[in-house]
Amino acid sequence: MSSRTAVLLALLVLIAGVAIWIRTASERHEGDADTSAIAARAKKSEPFASSPADEVRHARVDDEARILTPFGPRLGRMADDFHRDLGIDVHIVTQNDADSTIESQSDRVFRERKIGTTAPTGGLLVILNPAIQKARIEVGYSLEGGLTDLQMGRIARDQLAPYASYAIAGMAVMDVLHYLRDQVYLSAALGDIQLGEEFRKGRTYDK
Repeated sequence: MSSRTAVLLALLVLIAGVAIWIRTASERHEGDADTSAIAARAKKSEPFASSPADEVRHARVDDEARILTPFGPRLGRMADDFHRDLGIDVHIVTQNDADSTIESQSDRVFRERKIGTTAPTGGLLVILNPAIQKARIEVGYSLEGGLTDLQMGRIARDQLAPYASYAIAGMAVMDVLHYLRDQVYLSAALGDIQLGEEFRKGRTYDK
């Protein structure tokens, strides 16, 4: 290889290296800008916007705050499964009421939706409010032996409230419902929650 060819080759390698460095720096800058925007939104606790097409239509799910997308339909099916497999009437509700406490909101919603009044085992409400960054799990009297106020309060505070204003709120609710389902089975096995014969003989309970 001649010295001229070697110089040209080295120059090409240098130019390619500079081009890669410029592109990487540009991508890093764009990424930092996106991260900063997300951080700013999180700092202001602004809920992620959704379109009217994202509205969840299910008897047991009321996503007024529009934070359950795209998990709303799945949450509806999970709520139906609770009723079919365990006799528990589960409702998932989101609200934007900033003028009252999450406790008063959950009491009102539980009463207005008549949660658990016709369910064989009882009723359960999961409510999130991004306007006040709060969440609560309200359970009917028949479930309190296995799903205690202390336990439900901790789960709502640690696993629901921190995500009330973000696009993963629906996923957080899904995870909590999975946990509550397992907890009901465990409590039933320990005798803390009474399940009807039709639910104790089911294939899901046997597992």
